[in-house]
Amino acid sequence: MPNWIYRLRGGRVNAPAESKARGMVSLSPLGEAQWSNRGFSSLANEGFAKNPVVYRCVRLIAEAANRVPLVANHDGKRLSEHPVMTLLGRPNSRQSGGKC
Repeated sequence: MPNWIYRLRGGRVNAPAESKARGMVSLSPLGEAQWSNRGFSSLANEGFAKNPVVYRCVRLIAEAANRVPLVANHDGKRLSEHPVMTLLGRPNSRQSGGKC
């Protein structure tokens, strides 16, 4: 009990002598910085494709946006036949489109 009271008052009990490092030694040579290119494709590849957290977030947002139904309304009425709905259903021959 007297040990911690003595230390609270500023005394030292059997404390080892303090030693400080005098220099720093590097075991491996430092190389040049590896910066990514400033183009869109390289920045997208570094920030999106190589980052699993960002990739997962973007994927979840894209999947949720795909589930939103697209409808055509005219004067408050939902239209089942409309040229826009045909275009949304099959935008071109290479895309399948979503379910409307």
